[in-house]
Amino acid sequence: NNWITIKLVGTKSNRDGIGTKIALTSEGIRQIREVASGGSYLSQNSLWQTFGLGSAERIDKIEVFWPSGVTQEILDPKINTILVIEEL
Repeated sequence: NNWITIKLVGTKSNRDGIGTKIALTSEGIRQIREVASGGSYLSQNSLWQTFGLGSAERIDKIEVFWPSGVTQEILDPKINTILVIEEL
């Protein structure tokens, strides 16, 4: 199955993008993730967000909503790769 992993690099917001929301739209299906650091006592969540695409062959768009208020849109990114998005 297809996938994409997104790593965020904040410039105005915090460097790891904690609190950022990512919305991915592929073949009419929208998935949303929020970057969080800790899940429970003495634990750490991955700061990289992985989206499963199943049999979808393309991503229509990725929207990134940074804590600073900046919104970015990436159209038609490659699938099955790690995408690094730096805050504008």
